[in-house]
Order: sequence, then structure tokens, then C-alpha cells
Amino acid sequence: MRYLKIVLLVLFFVISMIFFIQNNDILSQKIVLGLNVLFLDLHSAEMPLYFMILAAFLLGAILTTAHFLVEKLRLSNQLRTCRARLSGLEEEVNSLRNLPLDEQSYSGAGGGPED
Repeated sequence: MRYLKIVLLVLFFVISMIFFIQNNDILSQKIVLGLNVLFLDLHSAEMPLYFMILAAFLLGAILTTAHFLVEKLRLSNQLRTCRARLSGLEEEVNSLRNLPLDEQSYSGAGGGPED
């Protein structure tokens, strides 16, 4: 599985490089982002399109990593809780196994011959 991840990462890198090389002229164009909301008029600094693509990719990678980190912490906490509960239930089962058997509980069951 580790080798498959490495191969996929290298393949992604190669395809990305081919994309950037073939579209160098278009990706080098400068763009300005704007936001007009009610009385607010915001504009970004002029930057190349490839920078915007790279920034979006990095932001997505950071947000995805943060999401998976939070999910891993949540699942780790849930696993710890389940293990503690399992340990308690195992102790309960072991304590019930060690209880002495009394004859009165079986005498009314009708399992044996009555004289």
C-alpha cells in the first residue's frame, strides 16, 4: 500500500508539471480578485493565475489535514472509551463466573428426577 501511495503521488506530480508546462502562457496572466457586497468594495493585489491555483491547492491540503486530524482524535477518544467499557464488562463477566453455585436455584428447575 505504501508503494501504491508513492506511485500515485509521483503520477500526480508528473501530470501537474505537464499541465503547468503546457499552459504556461495562460497561467502566467495576472488577475485581480474582487468582492462587492453592499457598501464594501474589496480587491486583491494583482497576482498570477498559477499562484491562485497553488494557494487553493495548499489551502485544501491544510483543511483536509485538519479535518482528518480532528476525526482521528475523535475516533481515538471513542476507542479509549470503548476499551474502558470492554474492560469493565470483562471484569463483570469474570466476577460472575467465580460466584458459587447454590443448590436451591436448580432444585425448582425440574431438570432431575423427583422422588
